[in-house]
Amino acid sequence: MNGWEIALFAAVAIVLLCQSNWLFADARKHSRIPWFWGLWGLINFPLPLILYWLIVRRAWPFGRGRSRTDGDAGERSGRSG
Repeated sequence: MNGWEIALFAAVAIVLLCQSNWLFADARKHSRIPWFWGLWGLINFPLPLILYWLIVRRAWPFGRGRSRTDGDAGERSGRSG
């Protein structure tokens, strides 16, 4: 291996470890399968970050059976604020 190949390998390893660490910590904070996200973040880039952002951080409606506007029950019940 040349010097640049070693540097590239080290950079990829650092990116994957940082991504995995962030995904695990954030998924644990949101109680959303931290081991799955952490392990998946170790083997792939950037798809786990994109899907994590769409599913967990943006509260994708399917999976929990609710939409993003479920917290506003006052409008649906006819009560005005």
